[in-house]
Amino acid sequence: MKFTPSSKFLGFSNHFHSLLAPSFSPTPKFSSSFSATMSTLSTQNDTVTHKTQQPLQIAKRLEKFQTTIFTQMSLLAIKHGAINLGQGFPNFDGPEFVKEAAIQAIRDGKNQYARGYGVPDLNIAIAERFKKDTGLVVDPEKEITVTSGCTEAIAATMIGLINPGDEVIMFAPFYDSYEATLSMAGAKVKGITLRPPDFAVPLEELKSTISKNTRAILINTPHNPTGKDVHS
Repeated sequence: MKFTPSSKFLGFSNHFHSLLAPSFSPTPKFSSSFSATMSTLSTQNDTVTHKTQQPLQIAKRLEKFQTTIFTQMSLLAIKHGAINLGQGFPNFDGPEFVKEAAIQAIRDGKNQYARGYGVPDLNIAIAERFKKDTGLVVDPEKEITVTSGCTEAIAATMIGLINPGDEVIMFAPFYDSYEATLSMAGAKVKGITLRPPDFAVPLEELKSTISKNTRAILINTPHNPTGKDVHS
């Protein structure tokens, strides 16, 4: 099909162009003085930027924290060709049914944002597994939130529950993200050291550490990194 514009359309087009052309000239004309000023400003800005460019300053509440230990150990393992025991990398691939399920999900177009607290089928499966492992019944719609890993879950919980100035008791040594997350929440961290050989919780020290400002006691079991089961 051939499109032949009418003379009226061409007339309108030419008229429209003549009205707009002065404003959209491809080569705008500036006076020589204006051009010189633009050049000078550009040069000055470049100079100022070069002189004042400094590394971004970390927020004061996070200044004491360095690169996570996992990053350090992974870099060392790569450098020395060592087996990486720092981050829990398995030396085997995932189950075939998991890989096939992921591939099928891609083929089915399941590529949009998931529900904020988890896909319903996954929440139900987690609730069933939790009941099997612990005997506790939880509501998959109200008591389970799916996150992108434990670190996100810890951060969301701490920031959601802790107010600036609240005291939080932790058992050292501890997973390095705990303290950084609590610092972002504005918490005052109070540490209690677990000592070898059994790494048992010193109950008397714990009792004396608790105060009216204690908001939470952070416990994980088995303890990371000692492996201590706090129930034993």
